[in-house]
Parts: sequence; structure tokens; C-alpha cells
Amino acid sequence: MIRRIGSAALMLATAAFAPLGAQVNKTPNLASTVPAGWNTDRYAPCGFSLANGVHGRNSVLQESTCQADAAANRPAGLGGSFYDTQGRQIAIDGVNVTPPASQKLMMDLYVNGSWATNASGIISTGLWSRVNQVATDNESDAWYPILNFSNSSGAGTFRYWDSLLGYQTLGATVNYDAWNTFEIDYTSNVFTAYVNGALQYTETADPGTVRLTTAFIQTYNNGGTGYTTDWSNTPAVTATPEPATLGLMGTGLVGIFGMGVSRRRKQG
Repeated sequence: MIRRIGSAALMLATAAFAPLGAQVNKTPNLASTVPAGWNTDRYAPCGFSLANGVHGRNSVLQESTCQADAAANRPAGLGGSFYDTQGRQIAIDGVNVTPPASQKLMMDLYVNGSWATNASGIISTGLWSRVNQVATDNESDAWYPILNFSNSSGAGTFRYWDSLLGYQTLGATVNYDAWNTFEIDYTSNVFTAYVNGALQYTETADPGTVRLTTAFIQTYNNGGTGYTTDWSNTPAVTATPEPATLGLMGTGLVGIFGMGVSRRRKQG
């Protein structure tokens, strides 16, 4: 069964400083928003907290599932497979907020080598998003671009959730025992998905579907002993100016300025 949920109340996520008209990074800052800024989606994961010194990074979000929250152990009425997908969400833009022409959501996932097969149980975790029309949060108008890692088919793969077609397996190489970057760009009503910097999928939504309303981190509870997924903000890359640019900077000629149909969501 395929279902959808609504978004949370407005909470502003951090936006990258950018020149006028440039793409705006709407990714929430984990260090300043976890855990208080994130609300339960579907069913609360047993762990959702920051840790330092994880795979060489600080302010890493660790989201965990536990056997205690598996279907057989949940309260009455919450045993269905819909609640096997457990996570939290954070609101980004509320109703009637006109978004920039281009925006993005990106996060790094550390993929453990033991996840290469599902011999020890299915592992599935993803960066989810919800996009709406500017003036409404109606579920019937919502689209859910999602980037996901899963070994449910036997071998680990990256997937994209197409709101019309369901999960689509991507050709991107999985870097095991390493950080992998998920990025979804929203330019008007066209969504483009990247893994480790390489374009993997393009989806076109209904005209006017332009407001990125919510980001989610979701992890699948496989009913086993539980596992932890590690998520990190993508480290900033400082560009090195070309020699010609350096020369212009020396003469003061380079300035720096800033600040400046029904859609359905997969249950797992």
C-alpha cells in the first residue's frame, strides 16, 4: 500500500549565502537543528542525535532503528508496514512563500561495507523531500523527490523515488566504507538528482510545483537487532581562484557579495 503524509509547521532551514539569482541551498544545518528542530514522521526512530568523531566528521546525525520498535512490538494500530519506515522531518518553506528560481537539498550518507548485501537484514535509508504549489499544502498536489540507499534487492544500490513511477534504480557506484553525497536540485518544477556529483535522474512535476516544504531523514526498521545510519552536512568546498582572477583581485576589480494527477509516496 502506498500512502502519504502532511508537512510540519514552518521552520526556517539554513540557506546558503548566494548572489542574486543563484541557486540557494535549503539544506538544514544539522549542528543547529538536531534534535529539537525535527519532528517525528510516521514513527519515531529509537535514536536521532548528533555525534562527533564519526568517520572523520563532527555534528553527524545518527538515526537508529531498534527491535523494540519493530512491527511486532509497536502499539496496537501501528503494526503495519507503513510504520516500518521511521524518521524525522524538518519544515523549510511555509504556504505563500515564493521560493528562489533554483534551490537544492543535499546531505552525505556513510555507507558501511557490511551493507553491500542483505545477508544480515535489509538496510534502507534515504533523504526525502516534499514539494508543493506556492499557495497550498494539499497532499494531492505534493511531489516527493527522494534519494535512497537500499540492499532490498540483494545488492546495495542507490535509488530515486519518482512520484509517478516509484523507486528507480540508479547506475551510480556505491562507495562503501565512505561518505556518499546525495543532492536534489529544484529548478522550477524540474527535479534533478545527483549522487557523488553525477547526474542520475530528472523528474518533471506539475507546473507550479516549486516550493520545497519539507526535508526528511528516513530509515527502514527491518525487524532485526537494529542498525544506525550516519548523515552529515556536505563539507563546503573552497574554490582556488585561477591565476587571472588572482590578478584581478589584486587590482580591486573583482568584488565579493553575498547574502544575497495524485502524487504517491512509497512506504519504505
